[in-house]
Amino acid sequence: MVVCEEIVNKRVVCLLRHKRGWMVALLLLSALFQVQCHSVSYTQRTFSKEDANVRYYAIWQEGKPSLLVVVASENLVFDERPVLHLRFFNVDEPLRIEGEQLPIKVVENQSKASAKFPLTEAQVQLFANGVSKVRLSTLPFTHERVFGHDRMGKQLFRLFQEAKTSDTDF
Repeated sequence: MVVCEEIVNKRVVCLLRHKRGWMVALLLLSALFQVQCHSVSYTQRTFSKEDANVRYYAIWQEGKPSLLVVVASENLVFDERPVLHLRFFNVDEPLRIEGEQLPIKVVENQSKASAKFPLTEAQVQLFANGVSKVRLSTLPFTHERVFGHDRMGKQLFRLFQEAKTSDTDF
């Protein structure tokens, strides 16, 4: 009986080592994916338990720019027709963009709601001024963030330019 327990224990240790190796490989692959995707992020902290990590990806596909927004939170999800409002420094009119909701992923009690917002090249140029305010149509409440100084606009503009260059270079 002792021999059987030793064999079982050795198998368990072997499985745990194998699982740990896969987790490290997935972590490295995830880090590589994030570096390649041209993103900017911040974490929105509230008084309640509702923290949200919001990540913006600059995408340039088939000659058209898009902004992919991923909200990682316990409860926040996008409306059926997500709307993104952006206000830029030194620009009077805010930018309103309607997007499309992408499938929601749930990982360890946290959902990742994604939406893709199509842009024009003129709208991409506005990011060079810097973003002063962001509002996303999320449920159960609207996500809104005000910036005293630019934290993401110029960086997203630069990432859009890099994505455009990599899209046109073959």
